[in-house]
Amino acid sequence: MGLTQRISLGVRLIAAAAWAWLMVVSGWWAILSGPREWPILKGISLLGGVTMAAGGQLVFMVLVADRLFPYASRRLMLGLELASFLTFLGGLGAVLWALQAGG
Repeated sequence: MGLTQRISLGVRLIAAAAWAWLMVVSGWWAILSGPREWPILKGISLLGGVTMAAGGQLVFMVLVADRLFPYASRRLMLGLELASFLTFLGGLGAVLWALQAGG
């Protein structure tokens, strides 16, 4: 791997880690502070926070961890990524259903 490829990979890993960190922190903020800031949207804030945190975990696992640890157990990684994806997808569906139902 040449120097240019290593720098490119490093930049992509840093960008993906920052994206994942932002999603997880935003999700936790929505879980912990959202209900206090917007009491009328308490349920949506909690669901949205869980969805954002699960999405951040998924982004980190797929874009960062898989590249840093290429020889990790595929069975374990696929199980964790699938669980995170299903949590994200279920949370997204629940948020959309709650919004459609009127909050």
